[in-house]
Amino acid sequence: MAHNRTLEQQTKGVQGEGGKEGKEGEEGEEGEEGEEGEEGEEGEEGEEGEEGEEGEEGEGKEGQKEKANQERGKQTGGMQERGGNGRGR
Repeated sequence: MAHNRTLEQQTKGVQGEGGKEGKEGEEGEEGEEGEEGEEGEEGEEGEEGEEGEEGEEGEGKEGQKEKANQERGKQTGGMQERGGNGRGR
């Protein structure tokens, strides 16, 4: 034994220092938060369809006369349909 040790060291023996404690790992950086996607543009509103043209008005006077004659024919027993002279008897 070496002569320069104290009495305590001679009886107990030199206590070795504990190994150095390993460095604590650094905490990983927190990932950046993803950017929020842009909101899609709102679709354009469809154009309003054109208003349909108004139908032509019913037939002129001639057509009305024909219709009246047909009605009369039905009332008198359908003489027109059978090729009669169209006069009621």
